[in-house]
Amino acid sequence: MAKGISAEAREDILVQAFLTCPNISEISKKTKIPRPTIYTVIHSDSFQRKYSEARNEAVTGAIAYLQGKLGECAAVLVNTATDTEVPAQIRVNAANAALSQCSQWTKNVDVIERLKAMEELMSQVEQEQKSQRRRT
Repeated sequence: MAKGISAEAREDILVQAFLTCPNISEISKKTKIPRPTIYTVIHSDSFQRKYSEARNEAVTGAIAYLQGKLGECAAVLVNTATDTEVPAQIRVNAANAALSQCSQWTKNVDVIERLKAMEELMSQVEQEQKSQRRRT
């Protein structure tokens, strides 16, 4: 690590290292930043903000990628579950995985719909309360 690097550049380097390295020792080796300096930097608000944003972007990217592959994954499970040449236990496992995931997605969609309905209701109540305050 070059001497005299700016604090902002050090934070950026550490953010990337935290996304790719399993622990502080590996981060220190990879970046050549001493462990005490790493501990100081990671407790700063600006590092925490940058790291949170970078982690959210990484997770969002991974989710988008996996969502794009859902059809293929579902097809693999269905094909495995219905292939009579596949051993019975593997077919059962594939069927269970497909059914379990479908159940979870259904629950998630139901919860999201209920949450949206509650948010709409809360918004209506807030609007009514504002209207009543204006009238009084």
